[in-house]
Amino acid sequence: MKPQIRKIVTYDEEILIEGFRAAKRPWRMFAVAAIIQNPWAGRFVEDLKPQIQAFGLIHTLPFGNHYRQAVDAKSYLAFTNTRGGANAPIMVPLMDTNDVGRRSHYLTIQFAIPDAPRDDEVVIVLGAATSGRPHHRIGDRYQDLKDLGHDVDNPAAV
Repeated sequence: MKPQIRKIVTYDEEILIEGFRAAKRPWRMFAVAAIIQNPWAGRFVEDLKPQIQAFGLIHTLPFGNHYRQAVDAKSYLAFTNTRGGANAPIMVPLMDTNDVGRRSHYLTIQFAIPDAPRDDEVVIVLGAATSGRPHHRIGDRYQDLKDLGHDVDNPAAV
C-alpha cells in the first residue's frame, strides 16, 4: 500500500545570532513534512501493525532505521505523537546522532501548517540540525549524573 501524499511542506531556519552572540557559522534547523491520507480515518482498527508496516512512514523501528542509516547515526530517533487540527503546533525533538545525552543537541523545531492536517490526514515529519546550539551553556549531563551519584549508563537506576 502506497500512501497518498497531498503535499510536502519544508521548514528551514538559519540562525546567525543565538543567545545575543553571533554564531561562528550559520546554524540551521530544518524539517520536511508529508501530509498523507489517514488510512484509519473514521474507524477503529484493532491491529494497526500490518498497515503501519505497509506504509513504512509511521514512527516505528524500521522507519527510524531508514533515517539513522541515511545520516549514519547510532542514537534512537526521538519523536512525538500528538493530535491537532490544521495549524496546530508541530514540535520535532532533536538530539545528537550518536550521543543521546549530549545536551547541546537537545533541540526542538516548531512550526505549523495552516491547512493540515485535515480530518482524514496524518502529518509525518522528519527534522535535523547542522549542529547543536552554537553557544551551549546548560552543562554536561554526564557530569550532573556523576555529581548526583547516578550511574551514567543507567541514569534512572532501573
